[in-house]
Amino acid sequence: MLTIRAAARLLASADTLQSARSLAFEIGFTDPSAPLAVESYHDLGIHELVASAQIVRGSGSMRLLVATALTPAGSEESTRDSTRSLCAKLVRHAPAQLWCVILIHCHRDIVCIAAPSPGQRGVRVAALQVDRGRVTDSDAETLRSLAEVEEQSPVLRHARFVDILSRDAISGRFYTALDNAVKCLAATAVGKASSEERHELALLCSSRCLFLAFLEAKGWLDGDRNFLLRHSTSQLEAGGRLHERLFRPLFFGTLNTPSAQRAPASQRFGVVPFLNGGLFSPTRLERLRHTLRFSDDALVALIGDVLDRFRFTAREDSISWTEAAVDPEMLGRAFECLMESDERRRSGSYYTPPTLVSQVVTDALESVLDSVPNALLHEILSDHDSVHDSVHDSVADLSAHQR
Repeated sequence: MLTIRAAARLLASADTLQSARSLAFEIGFTDPSAPLAVESYHDLGIHELVASAQIVRGSGSMRLLVATALTPAGSEESTRDSTRSLCAKLVRHAPAQLWCVILIHCHRDIVCIAAPSPGQRGVRVAALQVDRGRVTDSDAETLRSLAEVEEQSPVLRHARFVDILSRDAISGRFYTALDNAVKCLAATAVGKASSEERHELALLCSSRCLFLAFLEAKGWLDGDRNFLLRHSTSQLEAGGRLHERLFRPLFFGTLNTPSAQRAPASQRFGVVPFLNGGLFSPTRLERLRHTLRFSDDALVALIGDVLDRFRFTAREDSISWTEAAVDPEMLGRAFECLMESDERRRSGSYYTPPTLVSQVVTDALESVLDSVPNALLHEILSDHDSVHDSVHDSVADLSAHQR
């Protein structure tokens, strides 16, 4: 059985085709690999996407492409887009095979394990995208799950791979870990407050920390993807009291304060954005229960069991991509479930699912599409980085309908 530590080592060391073969072996592709002939790159339509590649036969019609990405350093094309393009080419040019992919992005220290599947609106890719310099426990758990697939039927085996690599596969683990962390914060807090108030304040603190986890994933907290862990460790070594000496100064003296107005003590956090949306402003309940403090142990558990254990991504699921990571949609659903029903009704805090957002976007675009120049439509459709996939797909569908 593949252990968490061994799985993490395999992911961290997957920087060449040879080392990636160890990953392939663990997930059931045990046949010898075969280098692709030059003409095969063109036959599969991948000659502009990969620098080198090998094919490994799997059960029945299953095939694994192990490749290094051709995306040059400095390119604005995201690793997600290049992985998605590669998978779409394979499905289009060799539809009789059930494809899996291990794609190594050498210049970005990223390895991606993906399983594409065709659908009515194009190819959908389920993927585990790992930063080899920071392999999380959830990354290793996903690889372990792939290694434990027992289905012998190629169709069922490939379907299991798709399920394991999708976002929903880690949802249950994430919600459980978050729920436990919130309960621990509330139960161990010191200070005068009712149980309902403790829960509300614990949920608020957790929501702020999780929001920061998404900023970390973007590299927006002093360019440090381990920002919270590093500062928490430093404060514990300096005597602890994380709530008073780390989180409150970070929330209210830094994130809620324009850079030019920050106190000298806030400068130790480095380049941290000013967020004026209200999330980092003290609430009425916080001002009322300002003496309440969360314990160091509970805050460490929140960081270690939730923030540092799971991979976070700022991009949501779409019809063409799902990822074994925590995305903003999961966060919205989690906090709607964890909030007390009375508080949810009082504050109007209800999560809006992407399907409803997509419908609103579609209706809005439909009403103005006739007046949009074709050149602008083309620009919108080609800009994957700045336009959410649901908007992109809505524009594409409506544009085709108009034509």
